Amino acid sequence: MINEAIKRFKEIQKLPEAEKDKIYSVIDALVRDYKTKQAYL
Repeated sequence: MINEAIKRFKEIQKLPEAEKDKIYSVIDALVRDYKTKQAYL
C-alpha cells in the first residue's frame, strides 16, 4: 500500500499547482471527516 501511495504522490507532483491544491484539499477533507466520524463512534 505504501508503494502505491508513493507512486500516486509522484504523479500528483507532476501536475500544475492549481490541480495539486485541489487534490490536497480533497485529501484533507476526507481525513478530517474520517477523524470526526471516529470521534462519534
